[in-house]
Amino acid sequence: MQNSLKKYAIAVLLASYPWQVADSADAAAYHDYAEVSRVEGVYIRGFEVNVLIPDGGKEPWWVITDADEFYAKMAPLLPDKGDKMLSPHALAQRFRLVASGRLSGPGQYGHLDRYRREIYINRIIEISRIEE
Repeated sequence: MQNSLKKYAIAVLLASYPWQVADSADAAAYHDYAEVSRVEGVYIRGFEVNVLIPDGGKEPWWVITDADEFYAKMAPLLPDKGDKMLSPHALAQRFRLVASGRLSGPGQYGHLDRYRREIYINRIIEISRIEE
């Protein structure tokens, strides 16, 4: 009984990640996205929010990434050192992000298909927390 409860708790935590996760098998699905060698902007993560607003851009892009790399780079920047990283009720947090990846064409992406584009981030060049 306790083992099934533990598996359930892990599944709930993974399902509540504030970003969409892409594993290496999924990465091939983004091969038709346009290569972006460098993008800079404000990354916002929180409950049902996982977006990048590129510098000079007016609309946010939905973010898909390798969660392990993202978590490893972001956790030390969080005031609670990542303890609430998986909490679906954490307040939205803002980061200055420089990254590379692949950008989709126009469509419907992200939470409730609310975003016109999504970016698959395959490399974080620099990330820092924006203090508010």
